[in-house]
Amino acid sequence: MSYESRKEYIQRMRRRYKRANRRYKTNLLDEVCQVCGDERKYATKLLGHKIHRSSKPRGRKSYYGDPEFWGPSKRSGSKQVACVASV
Repeated sequence: MSYESRKEYIQRMRRRYKRANRRYKTNLLDEVCQVCGDERKYATKLLGHKIHRSSKPRGRKSYYGDPEFWGPSKRSGSKQVACVASV
């Protein structure tokens, strides 16, 4: 099964899965596992959740802010940075 056809199949099954009752969801999961060859837990995640990609960068925000302040110090120690900052 190609990537595009698999993607279309999962989208169709996701719509059916959202409307289904519990007994029918079991049958849908069995079918998806058999057709795609995925594990049941992975199929549950595929059908139950939207896959969204965030445009925001991951990780922590910068704590120190202004890069112009850190430019002259060239990653020096704290005492040397204090000298550069006072100038």
